[in-house]
Amino acid sequence: MTTRAQIEILYERLKKHPHLKNRFDQILNIVEDENDAMGDAHQVEEKAIEELRKLGNQVMRDWAKKKSDEKKIDFETDNQTATYHEKKSSGGIRHSEKSKRQK
Repeated sequence: MTTRAQIEILYERLKKHPHLKNRFDQILNIVEDENDAMGDAHQVEEKAIEELRKLGNQVMRDWAKKKSDEKKIDFETDNQTATYHEKKSSGGIRHSEKSKRQK
């Protein structure tokens, strides 16, 4: 049996991941099918599989981002004197016609 505290914990966790909450809402809409809009069992199965794939993809993206962020923090902690270099936006100095002729 699920306690009120467990429900509140789950709700708080889902608030941190609104896109996952939305995906679970979509899955629950399939289960509840209040307007009988899902059609037959085959169509419901296809829709459920599609939503579960989307959920799986989102889980993997979130997991990868979390791991990447952790690695970045670990690196920054271990290498506090490291500096970041950005790609130069300048294409260099354009030569004038006069200097091109002098070559």
